[in-house]
Amino acid sequence: SIHMQSDKHINNMQELQNGGIVTAADGTKITQNSLAQLPLAQRLNATNPIQQPSAWRCDICNYETNIPRNLRIHMTSEKHVQNITAIQQNMKNLQGLQLLQNLAKPREKRVSANASAPTCE
Repeated sequence: SIHMQSDKHINNMQELQNGGIVTAADGTKITQNSLAQLPLAQRLNATNPIQQPSAWRCDICNYETNIPRNLRIHMTSEKHVQNITAIQQNMKNLQGLQLLQNLAKPREKRVSANASAPTCE
């Protein structure tokens, strides 16, 4: 699952391997010994596995990986940040051009509601 590859899970597992104690979301204190006593299916959550995508993608950069953590790393990479910045700049440029086009359109004559209609004499 995604959780199993998250930084939080990896850090907790390292803490357990180093003999530390981890507190579960429900407040339960977990040690390496208490974890080892659980049935394997419960330790791995094998009875209810979560399907994850076979590929993780960043369509902006045309980047693909099968490891979710690599995608998270990519999202903070210099290449990704530069591509996002370029897209944002292009959007600003397009909005500016659209504004100029709107200003260049001939204005329609508008008749005021208070204007009197021409009369024949």
